[in-house]
Amino acid sequence: MSPLEQNRFMNQTGMYNKIQDRLMYLGNNAVLSIVIMLYSEHEKYGRRYYYKETKYLSNKTNMPTKKMSREFDSFLVLENLKPVGNVKEFITIRGKDLELMRMFLLPKLEHIIQNFDSIYEMRDGKMYVTDNIQPFEIDVGASKSLLFVPGIRKMYSEELQPCIDMYFNGNTANMVYLSYAQVYEFMYLIRTFQIHQYAATMLNYLGRPPAGTNLYDITESQEYDNVVEMEKVMQGRTVGGKFANQSYFDKKSEEKDDE
Repeated sequence: MSPLEQNRFMNQTGMYNKIQDRLMYLGNNAVLSIVIMLYSEHEKYGRRYYYKETKYLSNKTNMPTKKMSREFDSFLVLENLKPVGNVKEFITIRGKDLELMRMFLLPKLEHIIQNFDSIYEMRDGKMYVTDNIQPFEIDVGASKSLLFVPGIRKMYSEELQPCIDMYFNGNTANMVYLSYAQVYEFMYLIRTFQIHQYAATMLNYLGRPPAGTNLYDITESQEYDNVVEMEKVMQGRTVGGKFANQSYFDKKSEEKDDE
C-alpha cells in the first residue's frame, strides 16, 4: 500500500472508533448493546488501531515474512435511552461480569418465574405483589449495580400487567419495567451470549483492510541485530598454539607480517 493509499484509507475508515449493535430493548428507557472499539488512545504510542501488519525475518528461512494481527476491546452496554434527572446511566458488562450474572442473577430470575403464582395474587379484582420474593441486587463491574423487584405495570388500557422492575445503580428514580417476555429474552442473552465471538463477526462487516495497512517493518532492525551478534561471535573466537590469546583475525594479520 502506497503512503497515499494508506492516508486515504485512514481518512475514510480510520475515523470510526467503534461499532455498536443493539441487542434488545429493556422496558421503556433502556437498551442492551454490544460495542467493539476499533482503536485505543495510548499516552506513549498514540492511537493504536485494531488491525496491523508486521514484516519480519523468519527464524526458519531468514526471508521477509508478514503477519496480520487484530487486537480489539469489546463489551456489552446497558444504558438509558434518555437521561433521568440529568443522568444517563451507562453500565459496562464485560466477560467477567457476564459470567457472574450467569452464576448469581439467572438463578434468582428463574426462582421468580417458577414461583410466579405465589408472587402475585388477586384481591377484590385487583392484582397485588406478595412478600414471598424479596428484592435482590447484583454488582456489575467495580462501581455499578442492578436492583430487581417484582412489580406491576399499569398499561394504557388500565390493565395491570405483572413485571419486574429493574433499577439502575441504586437510583430509585431510574427504573425500567421488564415484561416477563423481556425477562425471558434478557435471560437468554445472559446465558448464551459470547462477547468475543460476536465481536469478531462485527469486524467481518468491515472487511479486511487493504494489504499493507498499518505495516510495521522490523526487518532492518533484525538485520542490524544479526550483524552485531555475528561480530560478537567472531570477536570471541580463538585458536590454539601461540595464538591462543588472539582472535582469528589477529592471527591472520601476524601471518601476513611474517611473509
